[in-house]
Amino acid sequence: MKNYSTQLHGLKREIFAFCEKICAGLGKPKRKLVEDVVFGVAAAQSCLLSEIARGLGEEIALKKTIERLGRGLMNFDGIDTLRDNFAGLAKEHLSKTPTFPIDLSDLAKPYGKAFEGLADVCLREWIFSALTSSGANPARERNFLNRGRKEPG
Repeated sequence: MKNYSTQLHGLKREIFAFCEKICAGLGKPKRKLVEDVVFGVAAAQSCLLSEIARGLGEEIALKKTIERLGRGLMNFDGIDTLRDNFAGLAKEHLSKTPTFPIDLSDLAKPYGKAFEGLADVCLREWIFSALTSSGANPARERNFLNRGRKEPG
């Protein structure tokens, strides 16, 4: 039989240890807010403030928890410290030469009628010129870039 309360306690301890690392340099109230938000997101698996509050499972009224979290997030000014601390943690796990996967497929919505907010992207030609200038095989790369694309005519 599994002991779920032990697993939950271990997970909660890991979340709080992570929050302690990224909150280095912040005061206790801000650290507590970050812990509440991160734990609430993990528990509720949602980024909605009401779901985060439910995930915390506090004894006070849900409305009061939502107001406390909203007020704290509205007045939160430690984002630069969080970003710098998180980048420092992430840097330990990243390689010196990162890989950037690129999806060369076109955005296709055959049944769409309105495409507000979408702009023409000429990324395909930019990638082709970057590949050919790097010494890649132009014929092979051109075939790869045009795969699945209909020729005009």
